[in-house]
Amino acid sequence: MKLFGGKQRGGSARRTAPRRLGAVFTVALVLALAAGAAALLLRPRAPRETRGGTPPSLHPAVAPQRVIATPPPTPEPPPTPSPAPVNAPLERVGESASFVLLGRESWSLSTDTVLAGRFDTATGALDAVSIPRDTLVDVEWGVKKINSVLRFGEGPEAVLDVMEGLLGFRPDYYIILDAAGVEALFDAAGGLYYNVERDYDYDDPVQDLHIHVPGGLRQLSGAEAVQILRFRVGNDGTGYPDGDLGRIRTQQGLLAALASRWREAGEIPNAARVGELFFELAETNLTPEQLAACAAVFLSSPEEPEFFTAPGTSVCIRGGYYYQLDPKAWTELINAALNPWSAPVEVSQLDVLREFGEDGAVSTHGDVIPMESFFDYDALG
Repeated sequence: MKLFGGKQRGGSARRTAPRRLGAVFTVALVLALAAGAAALLLRPRAPRETRGGTPPSLHPAVAPQRVIATPPPTPEPPPTPSPAPVNAPLERVGESASFVLLGRESWSLSTDTVLAGRFDTATGALDAVSIPRDTLVDVEWGVKKINSVLRFGEGPEAVLDVMEGLLGFRPDYYIILDAAGVEALFDAAGGLYYNVERDYDYDDPVQDLHIHVPGGLRQLSGAEAVQILRFRVGNDGTGYPDGDLGRIRTQQGLLAALASRWREAGEIPNAARVGELFFELAETNLTPEQLAACAAVFLSSPEEPEFFTAPGTSVCIRGGYYYQLDPKAWTELINAALNPWSAPVEVSQLDVLREFGEDGAVSTHGDVIPMESFFDYDALG
């Protein structure tokens, strides 16, 4: 199924970044693919040249263009006019398109899960990167975390704006689901027989969040799956020493098992109902036709999905903990796993923030984000 121009992606090219064993997946992504969410048929914008620059405009049937300079004419008589610039299409990586998946908390509207991905509609190859919820981003409000964008920004477009700064190109599609939506889709798809590796017990009356899942081999319901995915620390104070990164590792095992089960079977239980529910419960710019077009490609593809975690470290700014991306390693991962274009993304194209001592933070494009613009967690006591 050839939907875009450009070279097909080879096997070796898909492993230019270190692979994380297991799938840094979310149930929402697996369920979206179950409904056919891999059919990303529209055309994205090309990588922007500089921050604030405008990507080449797209005609529905025309690929983005870039201008290649040509040599000046010879000065010897008779004079020869300078040749016109050559318009060279900016090719895709195979038949790739990009997306961002957001798992939204119902009680606060903050984003509990952020996952960026690239899908090849011709081969079924899927690459996805989990971005920790506390990732430091360049926004106007004080809580400069990626999980705040959907809450304080102006809807999905604000998320795409921030993702464009982080990636160097604008994702084509977004999918937003809350915990209730994931639970309903999981149950509609038949749940999962799974070995729960520990007891999960946690109660937070403020969020009305109650997690109680016993360990052992058992059939998981949608409610139990969501509880495991959301767990970070128990009532006894034990949990993941590294917080959100630990939770991501737990998601790997559970959701890799779910994807493996469906891919081995070559089908999704109750796929038609899952697809109907998806459009009832999700907020997305995908169409039913797009969602349905490539489900079979994903399920039958010999390409194993590859999943990663955005590289970075934790920092503290005004008493608040943030996850700052490593610009060099992050750019390498973008080009290996997320960039749908043949032209590589450069660090200078990104708007990635780094802690900058008493001055607050500094962006990869040189702007200083003053300390006083950050929310003061220390003032909370």
